[in-house]
Amino acid sequence: MYPRAGSLLMAAVLGALLPGCSLKDRQPPADEQLRAIYTSEWKWRIEQLPENEDGTLPIADHLPKVDPATQAMRLKYWQDTLRRVDAIPRESLSPKEQVNDDIYREQLAVLIARQRFRDFEMPANSDSSFWTDIGYTARHPFRTLTDYEHWIAQMRDIPRYFREQMDEMRAGAKRGFTPPRVTMAGRDTSITAVTEATAEKSLFYTPFRDMPGIPPAKQASLRAQALQVIAEVVQPAYAELLHFMRNEYVPAMRTTLAATDLPDGRNYYRAKIREFTTLDMDPEAIHRLGVNVKSSGCTRRWSRPCTRPASPAISTPFSSSCAVMRASMPAPRRSC
Repeated sequence: MYPRAGSLLMAAVLGALLPGCSLKDRQPPADEQLRAIYTSEWKWRIEQLPENEDGTLPIADHLPKVDPATQAMRLKYWQDTLRRVDAIPRESLSPKEQVNDDIYREQLAVLIARQRFRDFEMPANSDSSFWTDIGYTARHPFRTLTDYEHWIAQMRDIPRYFREQMDEMRAGAKRGFTPPRVTMAGRDTSITAVTEATAEKSLFYTPFRDMPGIPPAKQASLRAQALQVIAEVVQPAYAELLHFMRNEYVPAMRTTLAATDLPDGRNYYRAKIREFTTLDMDPEAIHRLGVNVKSSGCTRRWSRPCTRPASPAISTPFSSSCAVMRASMPAPRRSC
């Protein structure tokens, strides 16, 4: 096998040197350089923040680190990555990679802004929270023995993870960076759903109710471990979180509603506008735009549908970023 692979590689190299071969068939060095950057960064990112909502990644054996030193490291990493991207002249890229370059710069800008504004100090709101996000993993299909073992290891990591999150929330509350108190009313029910359930009926035990492909003896062992970890590790961690929310965090939440009331609120709000719309505009300007479009009775449609970027290597980090991708599309056409 290896001699054949070596022959094919040599044939490819020699073919590239034959007279008459078009340079257009070769990828520009800048393409390879950019692709190496975003491929490496994406691998690093999913190691740092192993989100797995669609269940396509293996079950991780730990939860992310969210302490201040780690957050500072992530900011520096993304800043350094953006500097490397900035060093590649856009005109040296192929048209396909120019699109990826445009999209990737937008995404890096968002990641850096989140770190600069310390979004991680507000890891819970009326829509989502770090303690409910963990439950998504329990609903995923477990395929291997390692998945079950990693899930038990991940549950063991919950106390450390929660304490780091609570420390960040304390830092946020100290500077007035919290959700509006009124929006968090009743959110503790998602915590008591864990503390008040028996281990057998807990969401965390879901993967162990049906364990296809696992030998019966191993099933019994894993179920026993899971029940013990849920009762002795997971539920006490949620009880500690519940006490923190009810007695410390919620009373310290702000009573205002506007994002502009947050520290550096106007700049924070503008950063969120850019994140969710890809438009670098003031809130007032966006409001005027919406009013004008609505009052004109004119509808807009994009000249082509929102699809993944052309490069397969970069499609994974951007597959759900339709709003970002529209930034690289032609201007919308009016249909009045």
